[in-house]
Amino acid sequence: MLENISEGKLPCQVFRDLIKVDPTIGNVRLSEVFHEEFIEVDSLALQLIWH
Repeated sequence: MLENISEGKLPCQVFRDLIKVDPTIGNVRLSEVFHEEFIEVDSLALQLIWH
């Protein structure tokens, strides 16, 4: 995820790509994946991903 974003891909497109690979992935798991890559991001960002 970090690599794709660092290369200029929009975070929303990275999320869409993850969903294409695994359509069963939920918002909570997306936020967990995001948090694993960006541990410094606060819980507000994770809540935005959930919604």
